[in-house]
Amino acid sequence: MVAAIKRKTSMKYLLVLTLALAMPVFARAAETDKAAITRLEQEWPGAFVKKDTAKMLGMGTPDCWFTDSSGKIVALKSFVAEVKSGVYTVQSMHIDDLKVRVYGDSAVVFGLETEKSRYKGKDASGQYRFVDTWLKRNGQWLCAASGNTLVTPAKH
Repeated sequence: MVAAIKRKTSMKYLLVLTLALAMPVFARAAETDKAAITRLEQEWPGAFVKKDTAKMLGMGTPDCWFTDSSGKIVALKSFVAEVKSGVYTVQSMHIDDLKVRVYGDSAVVFGLETEKSRYKGKDASGQYRFVDTWLKRNGQWLCAASGNTLVTPAKH
């Protein structure tokens, strides 16, 4: 009986020790994922400015959706088609104030985008707050949804 109790206690200590040793590994993995998502968020502006539609499509899930500042929901494929056709053009864009939260194989990002752009011939420049949802599929982070809100028009 005493041996059985000692074995149970030893197993509990071994489990606690294993978990304690594994925690830094999980924390490093989350930091690596956070860095990867931050890098991807910073790659969006270049893709828009260069009209790199292949890059844009490759960064999203096949069923990725965007909600624009007017509240319209647009599929990534349609959004990219507008960039390709010149309906939406971006002269400059940069991302600031990123807050990345990783939850296993999903992540939520809040940020601030400042852009000089035109949409359907009209000035669309300004600052936009955005929320992106990322999913990790086969080791790759892909944007599954994005929404933005106009904060204030840019000063020209």
